[in-house]
Amino acid sequence: MLKDIFINVIYKYTSDEAVIDKLWADIENAYQKSNRSYHNLDHLETIVCDLDKCRSYINDWDVVIFSTCYHDVVYNTLKTIMRSLALLTQDENYPWQTCRQLKLKSVPPK
Repeated sequence: MLKDIFINVIYKYTSDEAVIDKLWADIENAYQKSNRSYHNLDHLETIVCDLDKCRSYINDWDVVIFSTCYHDVVYNTLKTIMRSLALLTQDENYPWQTCRQLKLKSVPPK
């Protein structure tokens, strides 16, 4: 269910299957690690199901879905977060353009 929701939302921003697969794989891999007892894919599904009940009150469902999916991708200390971000910025294949588009869409105009 969550994967389908994520893919339906991401298709609004890109139809590049490789980018979509990469973005979902990053989420899936992060939340399926063995050290995750609570913050896992089931947790994300619960969040989305709960939020769906009040969806009519949510102005930007896409932002909610992306925020939910990425809210705990890095699951460790600040040092690990900084290291992970540094590694991501060095990955030439990471779909940064799509990420930038998502960020720009979520920033309210001035």
